[in-house]
Amino acid sequence: MKTRNNHEIMKSLNHEIENYSWGVLQDMIEREVNAAFKLRVDPVMPSKKEIKRIIRDTVKGERQKKVMAKQSPKGKESKKEEIRVKSG
Repeated sequence: MKTRNNHEIMKSLNHEIENYSWGVLQDMIEREVNAAFKLRVDPVMPSKKEIKRIIRDTVKGERQKKVMAKQSPKGKESKKEEIRVKSG
């Protein structure tokens, strides 16, 4: 009778350990899945109108820089200096 009780105790203990192990494994899997599919907040994107305005302003600014560089005598002098440095 005593061996029967020990056997039953060991059997139920093994069953509890096995259930606990599966619980741990399921928790690990759940954490990995949640991390993989974690929802991220998308950054706020500018509207199409804002993008066009940014591009237009940038292009206008660059064109003005080129025009100013061609018109200013300093721009010509700096080009001559660059040529001297390259050839000298």
